[in-house]
Amino acid sequence: MDALTLLARQWSVHLFHATWQAVAVALLLLGAVRLVPRASSTLRYALLLLALVKFAVPPMLPLPSGLFSASPAVGSSLMWAVEKYLLVSPFIVVAMLIHLAGFVVGLILIAVRQARLLRMISRSRRATADVNTIVSELAARFGVRSPRVVQSEETRVPFIAGPTRPVIVLPARAAYLRSSEPVASATGPSPAALALEGDGVMDQRDGPLRGDQNVLRDILAHEMAHLASVDLSVNWLEAILGAFYWWNPVFHLLVRQLRAAREERCDDRVLAEAVADSRGYSLSLIEAARSAGRDPFPVLGISPRRQHPLAPRVLRLSDESIQRRRRRRLLGLEVALILAASLLLLPGLHRAAHHDHTAHISHH
Repeated sequence: MDALTLLARQWSVHLFHATWQAVAVALLLLGAVRLVPRASSTLRYALLLLALVKFAVPPMLPLPSGLFSASPAVGSSLMWAVEKYLLVSPFIVVAMLIHLAGFVVGLILIAVRQARLLRMISRSRRATADVNTIVSELAARFGVRSPRVVQSEETRVPFIAGPTRPVIVLPARAAYLRSSEPVASATGPSPAALALEGDGVMDQRDGPLRGDQNVLRDILAHEMAHLASVDLSVNWLEAILGAFYWWNPVFHLLVRQLRAAREERCDDRVLAEAVADSRGYSLSLIEAARSAGRDPFPVLGISPRRQHPLAPRVLRLSDESIQRRRRRRLLGLEVALILAASLLLLPGLHRAAHHDHTAHISHH
């Protein structure tokens, strides 16, 4: 047997066990989160993050507490009945090479995107003193070091990049950067009503909904919430695992749900820190969306064609029953639940005590 075939067989066993365990955990926790939509955003995010971590945990890393560790061992008679069909496949080497090629391409794309991001930041200009003052105040409130803030002509949406040297990048042409005047939230329809209006009605609305400095402060607070929650490191984990599991639809579904829960958790953190009330913060999100260069108000309109991704967040912020559950930290019972789920779901399989079958199976 040549070395490449032997390597492919070992790869297939490892990937098979890593995939079925991670997919099982992801589907279980996605279902659990769907069943409790009104649970705290921090708890839902933590459970989905646990599912993401499972994709990174080696599949043969057992612990006495693990559910998978109680399953038949890798290489045992029962597992071997499944594994042998992988090992005798004539396409096993081709499958390994395709998977690894996709992984390498994914890593290259990550490197290219990072290089473009660094070039964009290097071409950006420093934020004004007024902006940096707001950032310093918010950093103290969120308990983090003040990140660098720049304004770029190359982006239409604000974001934070990192993780080692965080930088908040603001769109230089955004309307909320043109004025430092604090203005109270405008009166008018509620954010929820705006989110539910049809396109034709939304087209007729113009004028600011909220003062520029208020919008700027709320946006910066949202980015600070990401920074305080080490979301930048999680983004890197998502990217690297996404390159490895590029072919896995369950992984990509998990990441989409994880990102949605992350944004809701940051929204809740901004409100829990009393940076803004739910109405004012919702209006800031709408103004930020308008400044992104899209159509004025239909950005939140729900039409027969599609619903803007921001609409569910605005509707959620207007839900009074959820407002009462917003808090900075997990409750003790929630922490215990996450620890128990980690001890049950993260450990992997045992290896059988006898020798490895992969080196001795022959083709038929």
